[in-house]
Amino acid sequence: MKKHKRILRSILGVALSASMLLSGCSLININHTDSSDSGSESAVETTYEKTSGDTSETERRSADGISPMLWKVTGSKGNTVYLFGTIHLGDERNDKVLDMLKGKLDECDELAVEFDAVKFEDDAKNNPSSVMDIYRSIMYTDGTTVKDHLSSDLYKKCEAYLKGSGDFSEFLIYYKAGMWETMLSQAAVAKSPYSTDYAMDTKLINYFNDNNKNVLDVESADFQMKMIGDMSDELCELLIKSFFEQEAGYSDSIKNLYEAWLSGDEKTIAQISSEDEDESGLTDKQIKLIEEYNKTMLDDRNKVMAEKADIYIKEGKNIFFAVGAAHIVSGENSVIKLLEKKGYTIERIKI
Repeated sequence: MKKHKRILRSILGVALSASMLLSGCSLININHTDSSDSGSESAVETTYEKTSGDTSETERRSADGISPMLWKVTGSKGNTVYLFGTIHLGDERNDKVLDMLKGKLDECDELAVEFDAVKFEDDAKNNPSSVMDIYRSIMYTDGTTVKDHLSSDLYKKCEAYLKGSGDFSEFLIYYKAGMWETMLSQAAVAKSPYSTDYAMDTKLINYFNDNNKNVLDVESADFQMKMIGDMSDELCELLIKSFFEQEAGYSDSIKNLYEAWLSGDEKTIAQISSEDEDESGLTDKQIKLIEEYNKTMLDDRNKVMAEKADIYIKEGKNIFFAVGAAHIVSGENSVIKLLEKKGYTIERIKI
């Protein structure tokens, strides 16, 4: 899975979904007419096919093999903060994970997630003016389109790939190049046996909403979109070229990743999150771009997440702290390691 680390990390660490990105196409008035409404709607609904081989593999995995990664921190005020590494896709077995977690969820007063994706999508649908500025941050406002920021041949490959997956809309050309890299990754996920409809963070948010409990944002949708929207054209060109060079085999890698997460295989998740990527064939400048990208996407965010967790612990709150698994166990700069450096004892618990 080494060559597929970038897309796998995004599955473990970025809560943006294809439906959120496509929703923005209809929200921003950019003085153009979208002639592909039907195509946009079909793209919002994520679908996938399982071959007979996929089904037998799913059936082969028993419920006894499900062992979510969960850690516990006890504060000085006797409060508990649970640390849980989410994944932004899955299948019906994520419902089993939710059932296994309910005892711990019920102990908590609030849920902390990267951002409340359910509320954001509701706002986009029912109160679009409240999210317009967020979407503008990931769109070109200078009269250019992505065709002006990617090479012609690469853009044509992107368009063909998204049309082939049913995820293309004419409005997408106004998205910045970084969002195209994200859309391609989402389309690759849709080709796997899994769906973002089963995203674990969404299931947790819905559970807390159903129980009239508060959901806290550790980051925000605005932050994640701006982070991706601020990526340079040079970096985006490199990432997208890498995507097409390595696209074959993504489905198997995603499958192995999901099974590792489901079984609580901390070692595999940590390796994907923290080990160096395959840099063969890259120039020194390109390697530096990738290193800066990884620092922005993982290490810098881990520090913010650890600081938020530290605040919750000191406030005496009982919190279920659920962010992408890549952040929880990504080596020496993981949320767990950063909290341990602050003096906390982190205990992995079996449920």
